[in-house]
Amino acid sequence: MATIAQQPNQNNGAYAPNVWVLSGLATADRYILKVVIGGNIVATFKQPANPAGEGMFDVSKVLQSYLSTYFVEETVHAVDTNGAHLTYQVEYGTETGNTETIDGVSTTKFVINSYADWREVNQDLTDFLPEPTSILCESNSNVNARYGSEYSFLTNYPETYKVRSDEYKTLSFYNRIGNFNNGTNWGPNEAPFFVRITGGNNDVVYALSDANGSSVRTNCTDLTCAFDDDNIIASIGIGPENIQTLMTQPYTSYSVRIYSYNNCITTSIADCTDGGEILSDGYLGDVIYSANFEIDDECSKFDPVTVSFMNQYGVKDYYTFDRRNTRRVTANRNNYDKMLGTWNSTSFTIHDYDRGRTTFSTAITTEMTLQTNWLTDAVSEWMQELYTSPSVSIFIDGQWEPVTITTQTYEEKTEARNNRLFQHEIAVRYSNSKKVQRG
Repeated sequence: MATIAQQPNQNNGAYAPNVWVLSGLATADRYILKVVIGGNIVATFKQPANPAGEGMFDVSKVLQSYLSTYFVEETVHAVDTNGAHLTYQVEYGTETGNTETIDGVSTTKFVINSYADWREVNQDLTDFLPEPTSILCESNSNVNARYGSEYSFLTNYPETYKVRSDEYKTLSFYNRIGNFNNGTNWGPNEAPFFVRITGGNNDVVYALSDANGSSVRTNCTDLTCAFDDDNIIASIGIGPENIQTLMTQPYTSYSVRIYSYNNCITTSIADCTDGGEILSDGYLGDVIYSANFEIDDECSKFDPVTVSFMNQYGVKDYYTFDRRNTRRVTANRNNYDKMLGTWNSTSFTIHDYDRGRTTFSTAITTEMTLQTNWLTDAVSEWMQELYTSPSVSIFIDGQWEPVTITTQTYEEKTEARNNRLFQHEIAVRYSNSKKVQRG
């Protein structure tokens, strides 16, 4: 009878090893392990025992094929981050000849679209997974979640954010607490509840709900949570361009904070669009995530270009290149020599406007070279995620253009440990060629 001797963490990165080790083959021919996603068996592995008598299966490649990137760049409130999270189980057992014996089904496992250091057998996601404690309310019998510390957005950016006043930006985070299934009745606090953005005289509050783009709950009066793989990672718009309709008063800096629900408040919120009521009546619980921003419209004689890219954790990060940005358009033409004359008419004539050499097709590619401003060593190290990202877009001419990075080498500026400042340059090519007619 097969048993599980080793398994991945409950939450792991899809690009870390996701290894299952089975024991107890006995007289059977081989171990068998099946990956189950959405109730369906999507992959089956079979393996004889290794010299130690165990069967080892890494299911990472299967999990990776179900994950992808998603366009969130222009989000105003919140949005489900499709393709960033996956839930699965495995069935395990043995096989003798053609006869399978399934001995059990694993607990449910979760992966995000992220990679880890090659030394990590399981990716450490504890900084990102909220783990509240619970208290019994003094005023009623409700259980309330309490947070003794804050958790991190899914990014490695090392400094206070500086953004231009016309810049798009989002932040992504776990939209479900890590210990949601530990037996505690968490009520509305299985997921973060409120987003609050403050700056100048602005104080905007809204619920993470379907009404605001996150399908985890219907609206702010819905104190239940419904999860699927699309909404377990949420993204919120926090760039000045994203929140321009929310922040109506002038501001030069602002903060974004995500709160739990004060479950000791038992009355319903009368108006989900009334941030003043939410604040004055004490519905905000503890801060779970927070980030601070400064508006920095540094003068540049070049047009800034914002780059969005999939970071280490499978969600979007951003950087604006505001130094020398150059664009090159290359046309590759296929020509042929066309015979002159009216060959399909009743008589043969050569016209003055007849064309001999003719363009049969034209492939037009656009490339750009982008240059950073002076960077600190910490930001330079973070930017390696851009250079290695498989999904990159740039905001130019008022729209997002998908691009591929053509720079082949990333130079680690080790001398920065002495002078602390340096620049980087990156070359990109538009992913879609311009269409033109035949000649």
